[in-house]
Amino acid sequence: MVEAPHVAAVLRSFTASPSLWLQHLALGHPCCSPELLLRTGSGPDFQLRGLLLRHPRCPADILSDFSTHKNHRYRENVASNPNCPGSVLAGLARDAEQAVRAAVAANRSAPPAVLESLSRDSSPWVVAKTAANPATPPGTLARLVGDGNGAYWCSLAANPACPQVILIQLARSGSPDVQGRVAANPAAGTALLIWLLAGASGPHRPANETEVLQGTAGNPNCPGYLLTAFSRHPQAAVRRAVPRNPACGTVLLRVLASDTDALVREGVAQHPRTPVVVLSRLASDQAVGVRFGVARNRTTPSDLLERLAQDPDSRVRDALTDNPACPLPALTRLLTDPYRTVRLKTLLHPNCSAVPVRETALKICNSPAGKNIPAVLRDLAHHPGFPPHLKTMIACDKMRGLPC
Repeated sequence: MVEAPHVAAVLRSFTASPSLWLQHLALGHPCCSPELLLRTGSGPDFQLRGLLLRHPRCPADILSDFSTHKNHRYRENVASNPNCPGSVLAGLARDAEQAVRAAVAANRSAPPAVLESLSRDSSPWVVAKTAANPATPPGTLARLVGDGNGAYWCSLAANPACPQVILIQLARSGSPDVQGRVAANPAAGTALLIWLLAGASGPHRPANETEVLQGTAGNPNCPGYLLTAFSRHPQAAVRRAVPRNPACGTVLLRVLASDTDALVREGVAQHPRTPVVVLSRLASDQAVGVRFGVARNRTTPSDLLERLAQDPDSRVRDALTDNPACPLPALTRLLTDPYRTVRLKTLLHPNCSAVPVRETALKICNSPAGKNIPAVLRDLAHHPGFPPHLKTMIACDKMRGLPC
């Protein structure tokens, strides 16, 4: 999400609030500045510290300081941070707690030498995390598959950076779980996918299990004629993978939009290629998950997003606050949403400018309910566009002990 000028001011106001909930909301935001992270996350609250240490903008020196903290949960947070220096990760790779080492093994910023070392760890969990890491050197991946230990094969098969030659070895394993992950791996070529579907010869059993069908249906390298066949498959689990395939075309999306399975329609609602006429129909779908998908889709037209701002389910309205394409009229309505989380997240939307906040605040004050300084008005006060004289009125009512 693009950082707008007002977002920093709203985050600053949230961190200055005595409410821990608002502070958590601020530190969980990707645009929270290092200054606010340090000021708010350096206190005694365990969860705030965790948010600080996991945040990508956490300063490297803070990560270094907490890498030796006695609480292993803090060390685990440091180990999972993508901004963590390689030297710190190298030290954490030798940590006594396997959860900390596993976090290092899953960190894409870990140096190759560190990942090579962790691939020989005594904990199978740590080794599996290393096998799944796209930053792990190809030579290390080749050694792991050559060890013959099937415990790591699923992790290797799911690694998007796994070389094709290793994926072919794994495809011959005969394990439906491993083959299913190979089929879903975007690094698997079209020929390998067809081979998996056709089944292997000799001692290997046919690879036509549901896992392989699902993986192939969702793979961007799946040929179009196979996607068409999968869209008609009797198993809903296979059809669900088709609209989640980035290569799925508009013709199939139109067909799948009428599927009896709600999860299939939900995949169509989220796809960037779904035609507007289909999105318009799905915006009125009975299933909440389908409407949720339309609300999150960045290609959904503004008029549909405005309509979804009136959706009876708060989850759909909340999804709009995460959509960068949400238009100003929809955001204006969400500023007075009955759910506080929706209102506060709306203030952090990049399109939520000062004008709708000011106009909404004045409109509330001119209504009969405005005399009681409702909760909506207090939430709007976190935005820099909120009228200054109304902030003074709120402060005075608090001093007099009036409900506000």
